[in-house]
Amino acid sequence: MADGQDHPFDPAVYLAGWTMLPPDIFKICYKSTYPRGSALSWEELVASGGADPIRSACLEASAIGFLDRLADVVGKWEVDNGRTAADVAAMLPLTSGGGIMQAIINHATGFLDPRSLLAVYDAYNACAMVMGPQGPRGTAFLVRPDMVLTAAHVVLDCEGNDDARTWSNRIFDDLIFSFSPRDGAASPDRVRVRAAVKDALVASSKPWGRWPNLLNLSLASPPEPTLDYALIRLAQRVEHIKPVAVDPPAGVDAQRRCWTTGYPGGNAGVVDIDVVVNANAGGGRWLHKANAVQGMSGACCINDLGKLAGIHEGSVTLPVEGENRPFNRGISIAAIREHQKSAAGRDPMLSRIVVQGVEFEDAELVGELYRAGQRLADPAFSANWGAAVRAVLGAADPSLSAGLPAFHPWFTRDRFEEWIRRAMPRERLCFVSGERGAGASFCKHILKARLDPSGLDYIEISPTQVAAFSPREAVPAGSDATPSPSRTGAANFRYNDANDLIAQLRGGGHYSTGPRTLVIDFGPDGGPDRLIGTSWQEFITRLLAEEAVRLVLIGLTPDEQTVLHDLLLDNPATEDIRAVPIWLAHVTPDEFEAYVGALADARGVKLRTADLRQRLAPILGPYPYAPPGNAALRTSFFALAAMTLEAGL
Repeated sequence: MADGQDHPFDPAVYLAGWTMLPPDIFKICYKSTYPRGSALSWEELVASGGADPIRSACLEASAIGFLDRLADVVGKWEVDNGRTAADVAAMLPLTSGGGIMQAIINHATGFLDPRSLLAVYDAYNACAMVMGPQGPRGTAFLVRPDMVLTAAHVVLDCEGNDDARTWSNRIFDDLIFSFSPRDGAASPDRVRVRAAVKDALVASSKPWGRWPNLLNLSLASPPEPTLDYALIRLAQRVEHIKPVAVDPPAGVDAQRRCWTTGYPGGNAGVVDIDVVVNANAGGGRWLHKANAVQGMSGACCINDLGKLAGIHEGSVTLPVEGENRPFNRGISIAAIREHQKSAAGRDPMLSRIVVQGVEFEDAELVGELYRAGQRLADPAFSANWGAAVRAVLGAADPSLSAGLPAFHPWFTRDRFEEWIRRAMPRERLCFVSGERGAGASFCKHILKARLDPSGLDYIEISPTQVAAFSPREAVPAGSDATPSPSRTGAANFRYNDANDLIAQLRGGGHYSTGPRTLVIDFGPDGGPDRLIGTSWQEFITRLLAEEAVRLVLIGLTPDEQTVLHDLLLDNPATEDIRAVPIWLAHVTPDEFEAYVGALADARGVKLRTADLRQRLAPILGPYPYAPPGNAALRTSFFALAAMTLEAGL
């Protein structure tokens, strides 16, 4: 291949000249994609005297074989900086030697409009490997920040004995969905997200065929809905990937083409395009020739207009003109959506999405709010607090989690959340404390929601665990074994011995995926003997000696923080650690007004400031949010006011 002046075309030189990113941003792209140990680091490239570090980085990427991945990441950053999607789509075919470009190497299939190509590129990024207890099981793809769609036979368990096993209505335990890495992240490791602990299977239809994956070969309508799909709710939201658009439901036409994109059991995705052989709208299935290999069950299928057409079900062999020929079969997204609506009486893909930084969707937190208020209220005011909560919850009993509304406000804690997202390497210790009732302990929920959604990055250690207990029980996420429900059969492990804990973190096989954030909530009560002069100091120092550990200590007094920090400075293994103290004050009326504006925006309600204040007046009126002698309840009353307002939006 040559350019217009007959010079050999070099994709690396082209990418270096095409990008408009400044070197500091391009450095982030390079560092997030280069394979450590085989390619030169950015710092090595700069140190080698390259006058143009971007060109040097592109040439190194081309030599080592990751230029296509670098081009993908550069394209995303270019779009974020105002570059048009068409420009990026035009760049990708000239720099990518695999992945999505492998689908159009066969010129006989013809090139597509860049807009269609970009849609498939987005779908490729939205796909995830589905990992089960025994390894890779198939492919899923993101349809909402908190949900993935896949084939039912990828995730459903079975029931019965070996001779008569049938599909069950439950998914496998310990499912993990492995997504592409975050752009610009310090580590290029994939992002691993678990299925939700409760109600993970949102909607499904059993496969048409026998367990484990023997499919019925007919395209006709099955005797009952067997569309072989599963809609799975994730334990945490995936914020760094754009979901595949599910509306309006699209389809395929015979003799036109469709794409398949998914993972055949490894980190490298597969993309292909070919003709649709036959489509049966009534049965909700179609046959196509686009390549799909084992492991791509549940993969995303895109029509030639760049719209989601359905999911890849599997391969079938059918007689054609006297011989058996292999085909692949897809399941219509329109049929899937109709089944979801008829089965549940609603469309779960269009249900409200919880907005990070605005809300939590957890009835347990609502009950926790009630119990926290009971602890904070003075005896003379406790009846007022109980009456206020019951007025908001109506008939629901605040002492029981069953039947409580799930909405709970998220009052943003800017400094703490900024530390979660952008802490410098030395800032691995965070002290969180504040006014009584301001929500220091509640920061644990913010932390879990803000961490990389791997399900393995957050570990809480109870300060009451001063007797013997096993590291498996203290750190359930770090072990592949099932956590013990109690500490009665504990191993010889005490809170002043962090070595077993560190070994447990490493031994889970997930230690390299990024830093672990450990939390110890000491609560509001206690004196100097709970930390100063105890073995907790040794325990904390040992943890922080590990570079892959970040530690959040909640509720310590200023004196305790000072003593602990001085202890770290005296230890060569921790002397470089910078402690970040964060003091929380109660939510103010101005902060609450700003929060309500964000909540209204999240619900699609546009309110002018005057209208907003008019709506707030009758809500805040009954709540003496700063009652004399009960200042500890101020933020809690604002939370009740937010719940009242949300119910009316």
